[in-house]
Amino acid sequence: MTENEIKYAFETVKKTVNYKNIPVLSLNVNYPVFSAPKADKKREEFVNKINKFYGISAERYIANAVSRYACRAYALYMKNGKNTVRANMNTSVPYADKNYISVFVDFSFFDGEKTRIIRLSQLWSAEKSALLSPKYVFDTGRKSKKYIKELIYDMARKNASHPSFSYYDNYKSVIFRKFDFEKFYFVPKGAAFFYDRGTLCPEEAGVAVFVLPFEKIDGVLKIAPKGNFG
Repeated sequence: MTENEIKYAFETVKKTVNYKNIPVLSLNVNYPVFSAPKADKKREEFVNKINKFYGISAERYIANAVSRYACRAYALYMKNGKNTVRANMNTSVPYADKNYISVFVDFSFFDGEKTRIIRLSQLWSAEKSALLSPKYVFDTGRKSKKYIKELIYDMARKNASHPSFSYYDNYKSVIFRKFDFEKFYFVPKGAAFFYDRGTLCPEEAGVAVFVLPFEKIDGVLKIAPKGNFG
């Protein structure tokens, strides 16, 4: 990591929510806080923009979790006699270089029996000081989309031969039908495309992720990731 690169750390917020004076809901939120060299005003403005985005996202998540889950958590507490409900916002920064920062966020809720997870992702451009939509990252035309889906299916087909993977029998049709360019993030060696939890395999298996090496999708990429830090 050089002195000119953007750095980051994580801020963690833990909170126990009371309902009718009873602790019924455990909240755990973590989000990134970025920093840039103060001599670089453009990058400093850029990281301030990202920090505001994730700071506000964390505040909204906490407020929404309290209003949405507290009453339900209280009912479960009265039924089970203990606090078992947890709501989490867990943020990861799997890739970053001097030009791009890739982030994904897992929002999870555990009601004492079952965990539900929703994953969202964002790719930030330092040059544009903005979020990039997939159409600026990939050629999203029909031919390119088919090519990406075929790469994912080929990887899934190889995975399916291993006992550690438990895809549904119709996983091929699901891969082609449910593919979405919006559901991706970068990792150091490639683009990770993901399918929602429970889409390709049982929910306990988690989010299904397929990492396609940059060199295999060079003809589809419109940008050029150059390296990672962290």
